[in-house]
Amino acid sequence: MGLGEHVTAAARERTLWDFAAKLVAKPSPGELNQALMELGSLICTPQAPLCDECPVAEFCVARSENRIEGVSTTSKQPSSIARHDVAFLIRRADEVLLVQYAPGGHWAGLWDFPRVTLPRPTDKAPERKAAALFRKHYDLPVRPVGQRLRRIHHSVTRYRITLDFFEAEPEGDVPTSGDGHTVGKPFDYVVGCWRWVHRDELAQLPFTSAGRKLASGSL
Repeated sequence: MGLGEHVTAAARERTLWDFAAKLVAKPSPGELNQALMELGSLICTPQAPLCDECPVAEFCVARSENRIEGVSTTSKQPSSIARHDVAFLIRRADEVLLVQYAPGGHWAGLWDFPRVTLPRPTDKAPERKAAALFRKHYDLPVRPVGQRLRRIHHSVTRYRITLDFFEAEPEGDVPTSGDGHTVGKPFDYVVGCWRWVHRDELAQLPFTSAGRKLASGSL
């Protein structure tokens, strides 16, 4: 894109998110996401990028304008923030309830198990606190069932996330939602729709990296 300022500057961050949302609207957003991460780690590096080996060099604005050295890609990194999320496994026969994130926030276009972010990290009944937030943000009361299924750790921007996974039962019917309708915004991620998905179809969906781990190790 040829941005000439720190890509983490507030004025530029929205531009990058809007551009990313357009990219993930294409087929196979999960594969695209993985390809971009590999491109950034192996080819388009902050120091001495391998422009002659880049498979998308013809689209590079900085290269065409001969100002690769003038494109700043790093700035002072903010301190990391601990965050505690809780995701729920909600079943209906051989189907599970999934959400798809809407454009304009993290994970745009990707699928995940419905999650909420707790006000602060805790090991004291996080599933109960999450159930209350689930009702608030999604307008869907749920009842946690059993012990924690899994805990994983991952990072998104400046957040170090502890993600707990519990099974839950909906207390009432789950309302349907179509693509493009904002179901809820529990944090800096926007849920555009949710859908009952058969277990055999899970492998075909582009999940978030954390969602893929939960799907492969907990069902």
